[in-house]
Amino acid sequence: MSNKKFLEAMLVDESSILPKIVEVAGKIFKIDKATGEPVFLIPKNKLSHKDLIVIGLLSKYMSNQLEILDSASVTPAELGKWFKLKKMIAGARLNDLKTHGVAKLIKWGEYRVSLPDALRYLEEELAPRIENIKNKRSK
Repeated sequence: MSNKKFLEAMLVDESSILPKIVEVAGKIFKIDKATGEPVFLIPKNKLSHKDLIVIGLLSKYMSNQLEILDSASVTPAELGKWFKLKKMIAGARLNDLKTHGVAKLIKWGEYRVSLPDALRYLEEELAPRIENIKNKRSK
């Protein structure tokens, strides 16, 4: 076996990650067909600012892929408008997410989602908390 064949097992691309993101994220939010904004399936007040920003990054990416929006990148001002957050708070959370690899700085003040890291955030941080919220509501 050549090294290249052996190393191909390490490759990842959007097409391998996106189905899992849609599976997990689809339990948390949907996307408004007209605006591209997230529509929450759980109480929004149960989510942290960081959760909201990750959802905003993902919904912007997905809306762009669905050709609802022209750009996959997002600004703190845009996220602030969507989630009724101060621009400064949205910017701080984006910076936190950039440190953890979930958000990538495209140019000053403009970010885009990193799908592999967003999937990790969804699976390890957000999905378990959502399950707890749903379990508490059903009791």
